[in-house]
Amino acid sequence: MREIQYSIWCSKSTTPNHLKAIGCLLICIRQPIPPRQAASLNNMSCSYNSETELHPFAFRTHTHAMGRVVSAYVKHASDGSWQQIGKRNPQWPQLFQSSPNKVVIKKGDFMAATCRFDSSDKDVSTPMGSMGVDEMCNFYMMFYRDVNAADPFPYGAGCGMNEKPELVAKEYPMEGSTLLPAHPEWEHMAHQSGKPFGVVEKEKISSIGDEKLGQVSGLAFDNLGNIVVFHRGSRTWSYMTFTGDNVLQDKTPIATPTLLVEEWAEARIKSNWLLSMGKICSTCHTIQNDELTPVWELGTKFQPGSDRNHFCKPAGVAVSRADGTVRAVLAGVGSCFSTPEGRCSKFGSRLLLPSHDISLDERNSKVYVADRENGRVQVFNDQGDPMFEVRNPKLFESVYSAHFCDEHGLLFIPGSGSNNGQVDTNKNEINISFRPKSDQFRRPHIIRAKGNTVYVGEIDEAGGILWRLDIRQKRTQRQWKGLLLSPANQKIVEENWLTSILVMLLLVSGSYLVCYLFWKKCCGCYKNKSPQDGIDRTGFKPLKTLEAEDDSDLKVTKISPLLVPNQCEQELVLLLSSQILFVCLKML
Repeated sequence: MREIQYSIWCSKSTTPNHLKAIGCLLICIRQPIPPRQAASLNNMSCSYNSETELHPFAFRTHTHAMGRVVSAYVKHASDGSWQQIGKRNPQWPQLFQSSPNKVVIKKGDFMAATCRFDSSDKDVSTPMGSMGVDEMCNFYMMFYRDVNAADPFPYGAGCGMNEKPELVAKEYPMEGSTLLPAHPEWEHMAHQSGKPFGVVEKEKISSIGDEKLGQVSGLAFDNLGNIVVFHRGSRTWSYMTFTGDNVLQDKTPIATPTLLVEEWAEARIKSNWLLSMGKICSTCHTIQNDELTPVWELGTKFQPGSDRNHFCKPAGVAVSRADGTVRAVLAGVGSCFSTPEGRCSKFGSRLLLPSHDISLDERNSKVYVADRENGRVQVFNDQGDPMFEVRNPKLFESVYSAHFCDEHGLLFIPGSGSNNGQVDTNKNEINISFRPKSDQFRRPHIIRAKGNTVYVGEIDEAGGILWRLDIRQKRTQRQWKGLLLSPANQKIVEENWLTSILVMLLLVSGSYLVCYLFWKKCCGCYKNKSPQDGIDRTGFKPLKTLEAEDDSDLKVTKISPLLVPNQCEQELVLLLSSQILFVCLKML
């Protein structure tokens, strides 16, 4: 890759130098994107009403996966001409790029920007938001101004509207929405690829062997990695299945086999076993020579209760072997830690409504419980004490299943909508949401993951469905040389991190020293002048830049004044800002 060479040119001047202040203006919009559009444009615009002149010198664009081009222009009130502030492919590496033109924005000028999206593969509208399944349309304009002039943005530097949609639609330069030529070096750096990344659909299963799936309510893995499917066969559960006292009304055994064991080889069904579970309830079994053998049993069959010998509709069970003994953790109305010896201690009885599924992180001594009607995942320690919760009402209103995946350190959450969620448990942040491409989830009830495979079971009245989805790990060690992902605890581990930090600090410090010497030699030293106070400052109306609050890399909407001399102006400012932004992006 070619290296960019920076140079600083200074000249002496007999006129007094003026100090400049640097700022950043965010132009954004929250208009949803319609589906099945190869080129969908989202426009934004604002009039500039401040007496303070702005001098844009750099810009940055940001969208999610659907963005193809983001550009911004200014229409000058003096002659009605349009001048480009910047244009960039948002899929290229995220950085500030130097503005192609020397632009001066004055009072009465009109600023506009547009984002071009490709929604060809979408079946529904895509909203704007911080989630990976959502989109963003942001243009960041770095500018400098006279530090003694009025603050043009006293309420925050943001434009989040389309003030004159007819004007933008009619006059916005066509060049602003055309695709840019391919840039192989940048696209390789950004790891752009036609291959799907994330959780993608692999297979939709409605029957296994000769058995048509009923409502799939349970999934597990045996010690060979085979998927164990528990379904309700021909019986459909509804609000009439239990009485008001939690008593099962139809106590007759299910006639068809309800426990199916699938052996997978090279991503294909190799064979399957059908094991009848008609009369078995709340019992632990083992499979030996294709036979189901009871090991131990908890509770009393068909007798609900809340004491040590009774359970009320147990909905999930997880078995821990961390301490050398087998310990079962049951989820249901009245969750508890249990052992084969019969000892039981309750937890979460006043916090869960109801507990519907359970999963263990034995390495970190955490218990994840799906709190169904409260729409959250409650996290407890191994003694049953609450630690924290995972909740996002915008993504899911109810949570039927939660699973901690040892291989990826992620928590998978199927909600009541059409998407499932994926959470980094080290940061307690929802990373992405996912759904099948051929159809949507109807009634996801149970989710389990092993290796790079995710299974989701559904309980739709029309028939049970078992989804198999694969985790595509496109982002590997090639993305950041020297960084490895530790599967044990999912923390970033850097090789030779001390050396890398020292080298980076030396490079940045050297750049600052060079800039300071040029400053002192060519431009002289100046005392900082504070902006004037008590003057009438006009500009944009107060705006809430919601995107800046939603996205972790969009925290700054206004930058405090940075004082620089007039002679070194744009070259010095660009070099300083490039170094500062480089450090900030590396830290992010």
